Amino acid sequence: MGQPISEHDEYAIYDLTRVPCQLAVDLAVLICDEKTEACPTFSAARQYLHWHFPDPIAQGGDPQEQRLAFRWTRDLIASRINLLIKASLCLHF
Repeated sequence: MGQPISEHDEYAIYDLTRVPCQLAVDLAVLICDEKTEACPTFSAARQYLHWHFPDPIAQGGDPQEQRLAFRWTRDLIASRINLLIKASLCLHF
């Protein structure tokens, strides 16, 4: 958070499977909208977490309301990531 991302691109999980090197991932967090029944899988990951969030686009509204919906979803994802990191650190002690 706090990093400018306007120049970043989004990548679908399928883009990562086309990387020429052999990927080995301990944990993949797959983020899908709440209406998706099943998130995609990623064969290079040993473990998966499937996190479902409301789709900010589906919230509708004017540009300001959409911006707030995106920020709310971003903050929710950041909160879960922080909890995941804290939980992971506790398991290593």
